[in-house]
Amino acid sequence: MEMPGAPLKRFAGVDAEIEAFEDSLWRGLEFLLIVNLDRSFWEEVDEIDLATFNNISTVVDEASVDLRNQYVGTDVIPILDLISLEVKMIIRSGMYVPFPRDPDRHMDCVIHNAQCEMYVRLDELRQAMLRVNHHAHLLQRSWRRVITDPSHLACRRRLDREFEDSMQALHDMLEAR
Repeated sequence: MEMPGAPLKRFAGVDAEIEAFEDSLWRGLEFLLIVNLDRSFWEEVDEIDLATFNNISTVVDEASVDLRNQYVGTDVIPILDLISLEVKMIIRSGMYVPFPRDPDRHMDCVIHNAQCEMYVRLDELRQAMLRVNHHAHLLQRSWRRVITDPSHLACRRRLDREFEDSMQALHDMLEAR
């Protein structure tokens, strides 16, 4: 049996980004629902308070900010939108119920159900992120080649401009004497 090799650097980067997104999402939701939830209101009225209901959206949206900023304008964003929408709906509908006998267990189950549903989408998100990173890598490699190979017009123009700039600096230095 062959030993698996180390993951490629670009795979490890994407996996780390997804892990950071998940960590931020689940920690934020756990903190909101377990620490900041007004249980007395929930028990008295048999529904969660409006602030918590709205804060679910805030927590979910804030968890994906880094990915949204990094992948703006790519096909990663619609997948993130879908994940965010589904998680919000699952958490809100799971929590907008009468006060349960064991609220901690209930909240754990609601978060677990959202995690299970999100894992269906994570592979799609990972594949989209890998495609975007691959295309960016190809563009970077091509651009590095173009600006360093004098057979390309862009490189010749860069070299001409740098030569003119250095000649102007030399001329300015000689005039200053």
